[in-house]
Amino acid sequence: MNVAINQITHEVGETVTWAVSSSDFDLSGATVTSDLKKAINGSQVPNGNAAVILSLTPAYVVAVGEVAAHWRFEITAAQTAALPSGNYISDARFVMGGKVYVSPAIRITLQDAVTAP
Repeated sequence: MNVAINQITHEVGETVTWAVSSSDFDLSGATVTSDLKKAINGSQVPNGNAAVILSLTPAYVVAVGEVAAHWRFEITAAQTAALPSGNYISDARFVMGGKVYVSPAIRITLQDAVTAP
């Protein structure tokens, strides 16, 4: 599987989006789950028993022109506004034909604005 980026930085209160695609598999019929957890020591992947901060519901996006089909993940502005600044980790679990594939983890950093509103 391909992950276009492995780190995203946004301000608290902004929408965060990313996509996962594959040049090896047709992901269109996959069952996909994804969770957001607090990163350990700022960048390490937490264990499976760590508390889930958010469960994400990705959307499948069909190919258009040169843009490959992909699964789009989103954390809304309202969701990030409810989270404290810090580092979070997410990945995606794809179940297809009885096989399970897990994407590489992505680190999401939410930071406070420097200048007050």
